[in-house]
Amino acid sequence: MKRHLLLAGAVVACCAGVAWSATAIPDDPIEYSGCIRWGFEEAFFVPLPNTSYEKWWITAVPDDFAEMMTGIPGDGHSRVMFARVYATVGPEGRYGHLGMGSREIAIGAIVELRQFEAADGSCAMWTPPPPVPPPEANTRRVPTRNDKASMLA
Repeated sequence: MKRHLLLAGAVVACCAGVAWSATAIPDDPIEYSGCIRWGFEEAFFVPLPNTSYEKWWITAVPDDFAEMMTGIPGDGHSRVMFARVYATVGPEGRYGHLGMGSREIAIGAIVELRQFEAADGSCAMWTPPPPVPPPEANTRRVPTRNDKASMLA
């Protein structure tokens, strides 16, 4: 199984109390449906139906994951996506940013990835999911070297 390890955990490891699993995640993937919450300090998979408000810290994704989510709008800092994946899940514990994940999940293959909709269920964990922004919300607000931000133009 090809896995692309995330650097996000390494970046926040010095300051955010990231917990790493001592037990290896088994290599027999199972199909899961759920919500991926991906963004700043957030790399969680929320299994559906999410009756216990559980979330799993994502430790690996397929190599083409970044390319797959390019067409899915975000709110500037994160994306909320519906996903059907083949993955392996680790033991219960405290994982990820501030130890907020109840398990680790290594995603080996993504069968379906799209914008999360209300009809999919609830992607709530401890806080409600961010609202899905309109496409115009993804316009650049901070000037770069080559252009100007819309509010400064």
